[in-house]
Amino acid sequence: MKGLNRISFIGCKNIADGLKENKSLKMLNLQGNPCGSLGGKYIADGLRYNHKLTSLDMRNCTLGNVGVSELIKAEDEKNEPVNLLLAGNNVGSCQCINCLRNPVDPNHPSLRVGLDQPLFALN
Repeated sequence: MKGLNRISFIGCKNIADGLKENKSLKMLNLQGNPCGSLGGKYIADGLRYNHKLTSLDMRNCTLGNVGVSELIKAEDEKNEPVNLLLAGNNVGSCQCINCLRNPVDPNHPSLRVGLDQPLFALN
């Protein structure tokens, strides 16, 4: 079952601190936890320092525009590919939508964004 840990932005800060030091974790699944936009920013910061993580699942984590944008920017700054699963985070009209129109960016072939469900909702 997903999201049973109820990891909030505080937990994300602790996970991000661990990501900065971790040398072996390849996959991180936070799907369904109420991380929020601040949690997304914390995880993005940890991702910038981690060179082993290859898959990050943050679907349905209430990331919003800010959290999703920060994660995409962090992945874009890295040379290592990271599979980002970010669907279901209620993203509206923001700059991050421009880079998601084509989930495989020809200028940055390592960026993969999972869009198995809508990333944003039209209200």
